[in-house]
Amino acid sequence: KIQKIMVAAAVMVALSIGVGGFDTINTWYQLDIDYTAADSDGDTVASKNELKFSLEGFTVEYEDVNYYNYDGSTETDSESFDLDYGDQGIFEESEDAGANIQRGGYLITVLILFIIWKLQEMKSETSEEVREETITQIRNALKGAGALVVLVLLYYLSGAGLEDDFDSFFIGETDGDYYYSFFSMDCEAAWIDKPEFQWSGSSEFSYNDADCADYYSTVGVGEMDFSLKLGFFAFAGSLVPIYFSFNNINPQLVSFSVPSVPNIPAQGMAVNPPPFAENKPVVPRKVTVQRKKKTEYQEPDVSVMAIPEDEED
Repeated sequence: KIQKIMVAAAVMVALSIGVGGFDTINTWYQLDIDYTAADSDGDTVASKNELKFSLEGFTVEYEDVNYYNYDGSTETDSESFDLDYGDQGIFEESEDAGANIQRGGYLITVLILFIIWKLQEMKSETSEEVREETITQIRNALKGAGALVVLVLLYYLSGAGLEDDFDSFFIGETDGDYYYSFFSMDCEAAWIDKPEFQWSGSSEFSYNDADCADYYSTVGVGEMDFSLKLGFFAFAGSLVPIYFSFNNINPQLVSFSVPSVPNIPAQGMAVNPPPFAENKPVVPRKVTVQRKKKTEYQEPDVSVMAIPEDEED
């Protein structure tokens, strides 16, 4: 039973760190951005953006609806693409952090596989001394795996580069004489309300770069929604089977007991009857019969019978 539980823990960790390539499971974090921006020419864009972050990179999906005031037409653009951390100088801080978390996940998986192997060995081990040593090794491996899961989660939530990358990518940074921002602003002073990075929740923002735009200004307003996704919770959920297994590895497993099997003779084989007891002389038992006396009526003799006298005599 414990082996099956540990197999489930290994699968949860492996899928969450990217083994198998299942996008839904290995996505740890998601950022949804909805905003509307209008430039000085009167053209407006309503944009919906979805960024899904894994340990190796992130997927960008967006849909823009552009409204042009000069001819009253609209145009819709949509696209989805994958980026590794560091591509085009985007989210460079997250590259090393993601790799470190993956290494931690691989180490946790190795510890869990070691536990499964040791549990398999115990099935045929008869020496109580060896079994006791094996149980100690398993308990230590479980402690190590659980501690690593907690450390990795704390490392990720402490920032893991995402917060610094968020500020530089969305709020903006200066690259030489050029100021870059996701919202195409020309200077940091254009922010009225900056979005604030968080792991869960939402943040509203607004900007107006009319005072620092070189060519045309942009005014925008929108909201960001932050959420931790299935990859993070699958990794964290591996603590449950690890903790359960640790509590169920008890000293009772040290003793090795062979299951008792009843000795049932095969069909057709003769069954030896039990030996007969020695013949002993039969001693008759004395039976005392108590007879009940039968009461009988005895007629008296005629000579002794009383004859009534005649009154006339």
